[in-house]
Amino acid sequence: MANALSKRWVEPEPLAPKTTLLQHKWPLFIGSRDTSTTLPAGNYEWPFNFILPGNTAETVEDIPEARITYALKATITRPKLLRDVRTRKRLRVFRIPSPDTLEMMQSLPIERTWQNKIDYFINLSTGVVMIGGSVMLEMKLSPLLKSLSLERFSVTLTEFREFHLQNGALFRQRDHRAERTISTWDFQVSREHNWQDMPEGTDQQVWMITKKLDIPNRLCDCSQDIDVHGIRVHHKVRVVIPLRNADGHISELAVGLPLAITINTSIPSDEQGSASNHLAFRPLVEANRTCPPGYGEHILDQPFDELQGMMVSSSSESFEMDSDDMEGVSRVPTYRTALRAPLTFYRQPGNIQLPAYDAVARSNRQDQAD
Repeated sequence: MANALSKRWVEPEPLAPKTTLLQHKWPLFIGSRDTSTTLPAGNYEWPFNFILPGNTAETVEDIPEARITYALKATITRPKLLRDVRTRKRLRVFRIPSPDTLEMMQSLPIERTWQNKIDYFINLSTGVVMIGGSVMLEMKLSPLLKSLSLERFSVTLTEFREFHLQNGALFRQRDHRAERTISTWDFQVSREHNWQDMPEGTDQQVWMITKKLDIPNRLCDCSQDIDVHGIRVHHKVRVVIPLRNADGHISELAVGLPLAITINTSIPSDEQGSASNHLAFRPLVEANRTCPPGYGEHILDQPFDELQGMMVSSSSESFEMDSDDMEGVSRVPTYRTALRAPLTFYRQPGNIQLPAYDAVARSNRQDQAD
């Protein structure tokens, strides 16, 4: 098993083209040309295993400047003048955030006043998204000048790549930086859909804008965030908002939001185990198993009634009962009296019935027995 770091960018002074980071040979398979074994025709299997160190660098592919690859190589040494049989299989090692790293899920909202013209609040629904997933962009723009108008805005997802590698021949560090635009979105804004009053009931009005940003689903289009062996890749969402002033000139408000992109381990791979440029990634249906959803997505969940096995209605509607009925309900009878008395049901909004008295009594007796 071998792991290599390759550098590809052009420098005036030569760079080491490849560096071996990890290499392991299984003693069971190490032989010599002095001894040989003749195997009859058939299928043979020799199981083997290897535990990767905890600091193993993850796979880096589909960026032009550098790459980190893993491969399993097998060689069948044949005697005399026969040609050796060789084969290899590519491996991929990726790191994903642990489900308990909730602090990574928190985005970094930006809320400021720009040039005494507009108050703005810009936020992403999450700080971490997987390749093939999506993130929601939320904006609240409150103009301080009545003459400001907004018609459109653009959003750009940019990938930044930094390389800090040691040149072994000259014993000095070589730096290289590059960037590329991953995706660009253009959105229209209208007063009919986005112009709203402040929730507090004040006279101030705001533009309320929420847009969905889809992340590309192929590694060749968007690499995951990494920081290993002098290779650092990170991403940023840049929002540009052109504001038209009273005299007609345009003022641009530009805001950058960091966004971490991780790999989806359920992506398909080709026969060599490497990322394929023409292999589209599956939609992120398993995202909830890896990263917990944001808090805002669950505050409206309905509670589950374990006794009835149904969802309890969250409606706040009230209903009236006759005073005589209430008087009967307030008097709790004995168990024998309850068995002889006829059952009376009171229907609630949503056609949900309360459990019968004897059903509750049986449940209580069973709980006490347990």
